[in-house]
Amino acid sequence: MNFGKGPPVTDISEDDVDPITKQPILGRAHLQHQGDRRNITGRDGKIHLSRIYMGDLNDHWASRLLETTIHEGLHFTRPAKFQVEEYKFDHDYIVPETMRRHESIKNEFLQQRNNMCPRGVPRPPVQRA
Repeated sequence: MNFGKGPPVTDISEDDVDPITKQPILGRAHLQHQGDRRNITGRDGKIHLSRIYMGDLNDHWASRLLETTIHEGLHFTRPAKFQVEEYKFDHDYIVPETMRRHESIKNEFLQQRNNMCPRGVPRPPVQRA
């Protein structure tokens, strides 16, 4: 799976809302190639995440971060020709595939996370970009 050209960038405001779903925007894939367009100006080829994820995350939000990362990674992994409005940005494939992958690893992910950072033990401070 391709997760872009570097570490994710946390620059989406907690207040950013999808105009259609009215849900918070948790992530975006800044694809440099989309459909027939190549080297799109202003796109850095990275996953951009909501600042919601910058806090001390409970299991629910840690799981949502995993889900968001899988979803955005699939945009980078799937062919650029499908990442256009005509193909609904490939969401007919990406959404169910994200759910399948997320469900298959979620419990192990949370168990390993909690083993590394047990409740009651302070996590290291988050480095803000």
